[in-house]
Amino acid sequence: MTRLLWSSGTEPRNSEGICVETQGFNGMKFFCIGLTKTGTTSFNSLMGSIVYKTHGYSGKLLNEYLDEGGIGPSIRRAIDRHDAFDDWPWPFLYRELLQEFGDDAVFVLTRRSSPEAWLASIKRYSLSARTQSIRQATYGTEFPHGFEEHYLTRYNNHLKEVRAHFGEAGAMNQLIDVEIGSPEMLDAIAKLTNRQIPDQSVPRQNPTIPHERVARENIRKINRTLLGLGKRPITLQEAGFRES
Repeated sequence: MTRLLWSSGTEPRNSEGICVETQGFNGMKFFCIGLTKTGTTSFNSLMGSIVYKTHGYSGKLLNEYLDEGGIGPSIRRAIDRHDAFDDWPWPFLYRELLQEFGDDAVFVLTRRSSPEAWLASIKRYSLSARTQSIRQATYGTEFPHGFEEHYLTRYNNHLKEVRAHFGEAGAMNQLIDVEIGSPEMLDAIAKLTNRQIPDQSVPRQNPTIPHERVARENIRKINRTLLGLGKRPITLQEAGFRES
C-alpha cells in the first residue's frame, strides 16, 4: 500500500511527493470526537496511513462553528473532501454529524488513562504553545492553570454527554470509546476499514516539546491569573526549566 503524506489544504501525495488519487471508503466517514490532548494527532497519523485523506485542526472551521453553529458551508466542504477528522471543531459536532450521516459514519471517542492524566497533559502543553486563543474559544480560559476543576468538569462531561447521546440514539455500535492506541481501538478500526493497521500500533504524535522562551511568556501570563485568584504562582523550574 502506498502511504500518503497529508496536510490539510493540499492534495494527498505519496512519500515521493507525487499527487495520487485517494481510494476513500464509499462515503464512510471517521470522526474523532475526543477533546484535545487525548491522542487526536495520533489518530490523524493512524488514519492517514490507512484512509489517506485526513483533516485535523482548522481555525477557520472552528470560527465558522462558533459563529454559526452546526455544519456550515466550509465545514461541509471539508467533510466532502476528506475521510477522517480530528481536533476542533469536530468534538463539538457529533450530534449533527450522527444525525446527518447515520450508519455511514464511525465516531471515535478518544480519552486518556484518567481525567487527571488528561489535565496534566493539557497543562504541560499549554506552557510551551501559543494556543491561548483556541483554549479561550473552546474551554473558556486561556490556560488551565487556576481552573483545574473547570477543565476536569469539561472533560468528564464531554465523555458522559457523548455516551448518553449515542445511547439514546441507539447508535452505540457506531461509537468506539477507547483510550488512544489500545488494542480494542486498533481491532475496531481494522475491522471497519478492512485494512491492516501498520505495526499494530499508534505512533505517539504531537508530544509536548518544551520551548523556554514561549514558556517564560506563558508563565508570566499564567502567574498574573493565579495571583489574581489568590493562588500560588508557578516557577520555570516547576515547568521543567532551570531558573536563570
